Amino acid sequence: MAISFVGSAENSAIDGSDVTLTLPAMQQDDLVIVAYAVGDNDNINHNLSMVTAGYSELADLFADDTRDCNLGVFYKFMGATPDTTAVVDGIGGTDAAVSAVCIVFRGVDLTTPFDVTSTTATGINTMHPNPPSINHLNPTGLWTAIAGASATNLAAGTYTFPTNYTTNAVDISSAVDASNNNASSVGMGYRTNPADPEDPGVITRSGTDNVAFAWCACTMALRPAAAGGVTVTPGVAALTTARFAPSVLTPRLVTPGLASLITSLFAPAVTIGVRVIPGAASLVTSLFAPTVLTPRLVTPGTLALVTTLFAPSVVVNTRVVPGVLALISTSFAPTVLTPRLVTPGTVALTTALFAPAVLTPRLVTPGVLALLTTLLAPTVTASSGEIVVSRLWFDYWKRTFGATWRMPS
Repeated sequence: MAISFVGSAENSAIDGSDVTLTLPAMQQDDLVIVAYAVGDNDNINHNLSMVTAGYSELADLFADDTRDCNLGVFYKFMGATPDTTAVVDGIGGTDAAVSAVCIVFRGVDLTTPFDVTSTTATGINTMHPNPPSINHLNPTGLWTAIAGASATNLAAGTYTFPTNYTTNAVDISSAVDASNNNASSVGMGYRTNPADPEDPGVITRSGTDNVAFAWCACTMALRPAAAGGVTVTPGVAALTTARFAPSVLTPRLVTPGLASLITSLFAPAVTIGVRVIPGAASLVTSLFAPTVLTPRLVTPGTLALVTTLFAPSVVVNTRVVPGVLALISTSFAPTVLTPRLVTPGTVALTTALFAPAVLTPRLVTPGVLALLTTLLAPTVTASSGEIVVSRLWFDYWKRTFGATWRMPS
């Protein structure tokens, strides 16, 4: 599944207050990544955390200069009822400035959202964060994301993100705290086609730089959710699969892709010749002859049905080529093309090009070969000028008239 951008949010506060982010509309399994910064001048490495429950810490960084920079990065997958807000823990006292942003992604792997360990960096004597290089495993569809923070004493400013990280980038700078003139900035961006390894480049903050300022940064590699076999509930139109075998849960027209189709609890109409493993219900074929691998009720379409390694119950008049096991017919008389044990259903059996062994009393119309009956006296209808002999009657006459008896012509 490809990763996609859902939305973002930003907010800030002074006096060390908590900051609340109003999240965009989300759905279950969306990934929220929050980055927040604290600008202070107390030379303290604060323990940053989320007030909102359920977030995992990805980074907690500290850069000590005249203006101290703290950066926390946290993430959370949304549940069945997604959050509407994310609250970060304001810290540092009444002279601290707090700023926070988040980006929401969809399609990130639920088990391993980060392809490799995220990389971090800190620096002093400048306010321009430099997210470090990351050497990811380069799976198809991987995205990289960066977070950067600055501690200054400047009035609100903006970030300029490096090339390839400008689309949907988000940043905010706090106001200057009146107590000790502290301010903070934080921002996030992402890239959809990173190099390997990926070195994002410097995030530049507006305003006049100063050796009293500090920065922190984090680089993340987002792993996409794996493509492949998934459970699919189709909508009102047909479902077309590509390169995987879905388990489809409702009756829908299914056009399989390169892999086999596994049905579950319903009978799909399958429209091309593909290996089909039926589920708990019958399989209805349409416009092709599938190879069906397990014993199931099969309703063939307009072409022949080829069975393999089992004996299906076939419910409509259709040309049938049996596999290695017997053919059981139900409610109709199939035309059977190869020598196989045949147990007829409730109507007549028509043979073609071979002599089957028929085990129950039924009307039998032979083809071009002889008919051999076993343990019953069928009603026999000759065709093509053939002579048809019942084995039971032939044995009776031999016992009555002797071994040398010949049937008169």
